[in-house]
Order: sequence, then C-alpha cells, then structure tokens
Amino acid sequence: MVTARFLGNKFVRPLIERHEAKGRADGRAEERGLWIEWNSRRIEAEAAGTPFDEPPPHGQTSYIEPRRVHVEAATDRKRNKPTGS
Repeated sequence: MVTARFLGNKFVRPLIERHEAKGRADGRAEERGLWIEWNSRRIEAEAAGTPFDEPPPHGQTSYIEPRRVHVEAATDRKRNKPTGS
C-alpha cells in the first residue's frame, strides 16, 4: 500500500494535474472565442443600425465536469474496504 501511494503521488497525481490544467486552458480559450465572435456580431449590428438581441454566450461552452481520481481508492477496493476509511 505504501508503494502504491508513493507511485500515485509521484507519477499519477502530477499527470492528472497537468491534464486538468490543459483542460482548463482549452476551456478558457473556447469561452474567449465565443465572446469574441459574439462581440463582433454585436459591433457589426450596431454599425449597421440593426437591433441586436442575441444573448451573450455566458455559460454556453461544452463544459464537462472533471473526473476526480483518488489514487488510494483503487487500493481500498482491492481489500473490499469502503473508500475513505
């Protein structure tokens, strides 16, 4: 169990954290792109004098809740113990 925890902390957890950070960066870029496109349409409509009633894109990204991985959980399942005990 000590070895599994060590390996999880040394290799698995940093890998998961890197992937989560990349996912957050990708999500921010996607959100920013939606806002830039929306603002361009708003400015064009304003310049043309046409009404612009499109709602802002807040919260319209394809957000998926990140999956939390607990490294010790796999070890606990092997021993048929509930996780967190």
